[in-house]
Amino acid sequence: MRPLQGCRPAARLTMVRGLASGYSMTPPTLNITEESYIIDTGDSLSISCRGQHPLEWTWPGAQEAPATGDKDSEDTGVVQDCEGTETRPYCKVLLLGEVHANNTGCYLCYYKYIKARIEGTTAASSYVFVRDFKQPFINNADTLLVNKKDAMWVPCLVSIPGLNVTLRSVWPHPHPRIQPSQPTPGKGGHPSGQEQGGSWALLVALSLQQSSVLWPDGQEVVWDDRRGMRVPTPLLRDALYLQCQTTWGDQDFLSNPFLVHITGRGCFQCPIHSNRAVLPRWPHWVLSYEGLGVTVRVSPGNELYDIQLFPKKSLELLVGEKLVLNCTVWAEFDSGVTFDWDYPGKQAQRGKWVPERRSQQTHTELSSILTIHNVSQHDLGSYVCEANNGIEKFRDSTEVIVHEKPFISVEWLKGPILEATAGDELVKLPVKLAAYPLPEFQW
Repeated sequence: MRPLQGCRPAARLTMVRGLASGYSMTPPTLNITEESYIIDTGDSLSISCRGQHPLEWTWPGAQEAPATGDKDSEDTGVVQDCEGTETRPYCKVLLLGEVHANNTGCYLCYYKYIKARIEGTTAASSYVFVRDFKQPFINNADTLLVNKKDAMWVPCLVSIPGLNVTLRSVWPHPHPRIQPSQPTPGKGGHPSGQEQGGSWALLVALSLQQSSVLWPDGQEVVWDDRRGMRVPTPLLRDALYLQCQTTWGDQDFLSNPFLVHITGRGCFQCPIHSNRAVLPRWPHWVLSYEGLGVTVRVSPGNELYDIQLFPKKSLELLVGEKLVLNCTVWAEFDSGVTFDWDYPGKQAQRGKWVPERRSQQTHTELSSILTIHNVSQHDLGSYVCEANNGIEKFRDSTEVIVHEKPFISVEWLKGPILEATAGDELVKLPVKLAAYPLPEFQW
């Protein structure tokens, strides 16, 4: 599935950057001008999208259409053609007859035959909240992999914006009871199951008696209606599982739980280790937590913590400029990683990538730097970096847009005429700007 960049946080001035691939193109527009649109469960939803080229929709729960094909693969009962305008002759309307809380999410309209899908350049989006006052939380139970990042998002998704949400952190009892299984010894004293690809099982009986509550302070702990709770990683490392909680009316609500899994050697610092349990260093073992119905498989010794492709956002260049992308993996000290790249010019052997390795106090950083000199229109598209340690694979991607020449275009967001009343303290003049490089502007 291609990465879709849309539904960014609201901004006072919409900066629309880029005519993709140097075409004379402006971004598609929606009939919903709000970046966040609120309706109630049971309502119907209709969003129309107009643009200069054929359009496609994606929305929560929708399956992405194939990249090629003559027949429109979307359900014609949900997505239909509509009447365009002189400047935007193509139109697609998305119709949902009866929406529910799980329909909350990002609704993105994009140019169907343009590989780069960047909001404000080749796509337009709106985040729709479908309010259900009986179901404010809509996330599924999941495992939260805590790595070496300074902070992490706990994705407690909500159907109602503006709630007062806190994060409940539950800790295990400091003295768990450990019951290792008794596998049949094999050659050299190793369990015979390991010779057949089996796993060493540990049953951890935990008394869940301790908990704490984190309140958003807007600085270290931050709540976002679309993303959840951003929490410093050190505050998560002692937790067994997390739940967001809120109160509506006289009723308390809890989200589905997130089981906390400390990746790599961090697991040796958990209460199991402090209880001096001897964990065999074979390829895998399983931790099974009673009462939660969740099992986590840990692969020690060669763990990959995280991957990041820099620059993080989509990259825009002019023809003839140099493209440099840095793909970095955070891993354990002894990890060996193989990098592979996938991008439009790979078959033509455009560009080269160089490996780097940096040892830190707590981990190792491994990088692959891709460089392409004198980019052309053929270098536009998705760039995917994959890291493989033989056990697991991490991937990250970004979009590269190549402009044929510098350009600038300005238009009023709500038309050339704006009504105001005498005595108004504030009048906003929303302007849509499409330009590259990003210009300086004055009023």
